[in-house]
Amino acid sequence: MHTSKDEFDFEVKVKKIRHNFHSYVCESCRRIVKVSISLQLKEENQYGANVQTFAITLMNQEFVSMSRTREIISGLPQNEMSLSERY
Repeated sequence: MHTSKDEFDFEVKVKKIRHNFHSYVCESCRRIVKVSISLQLKEENQYGANVQTFAITLMNQEFVSMSRTREIISGLPQNEMSLSERY
């Protein structure tokens, strides 16, 4: 007789994507020209779509409080990321 048992687990992979925006000096007028930055990246640190979806799912479908959601998400990438108060 053979008995099988399944274990389900998931892996969370945190990606930190650095966006670099350069400026240069115009050779004609000597003014500093800055490359435009997408409105999506208006803050120094942004939350990607998957982080936002995960936080909303925890709060709306799992009824996890905002402070507990912040604790859960902050613990994922070895405490490199923490959600803002207003998220």
